[in-house]
Amino acid sequence: MELDRLRERYRGERARNYDRDRVSSAEWQREQAVVESFLRDSELKPGDVVLDVPVGTGRFLDLYKSLGCRVVGLDISDEMLEQAVARGAELGPDAELRIGDITRIEAGDSTAKAVVCVRILNLLGFSDFQLALGEAARVSGAYVIAGIQVRPTTVQEGGWWRRIASRRHVRNPAEKEDRSTAPHPEASVLREFRKRQLTVVRQELIVDSKSAIYYLYLLRKSNR
Repeated sequence: MELDRLRERYRGERARNYDRDRVSSAEWQREQAVVESFLRDSELKPGDVVLDVPVGTGRFLDLYKSLGCRVVGLDISDEMLEQAVARGAELGPDAELRIGDITRIEAGDSTAKAVVCVRILNLLGFSDFQLALGEAARVSGAYVIAGIQVRPTTVQEGGWWRRIASRRHVRNPAEKEDRSTAPHPEASVLREFRKRQLTVVRQELIVDSKSAIYYLYLLRKSNR
């Protein structure tokens, strides 16, 4: 299962050095700035709940604290979560950090004002992506912040795009290539938003290259 593979992937040295290996990159810094901007556009008030999944090492916890928000952080990796717990210790009861599965979120409908999903949706095959997006929309009361790699409508499936996308997650060349995590067609992603009554409020480009066209979306949920 895709999530089982990811659980094992984010352990050991990868988990211990996760922030150190990324924090100076332009992509990381751009993500950080855009998420902060999106949170400030999400009409959050002190005491509002933000669900962060995967919370990872807790990179956004300081942003939630600055807005006076309570945070529920979920991650499938216990070793990544350990770092988030240490980072979030000063938030006390305003931070609930625990093991959780983005495709089966243990929370009631509309229990969070905003749901933040960064660096996970682009790692899931399309069926798991659909489940995860559906769960984020269900739990959100107003906004979803989603990071997703897409394949533009103008780029056909196959060819160099499929080869590059499938190689991104293959560490051993002898392994069978996993094509399920190739960037999803942009039209399909937008269609999934509409199915879940999610409207794109803002869309910010993070990376545009042959190996990734990566957007952060600020999505508003319609409760009609």
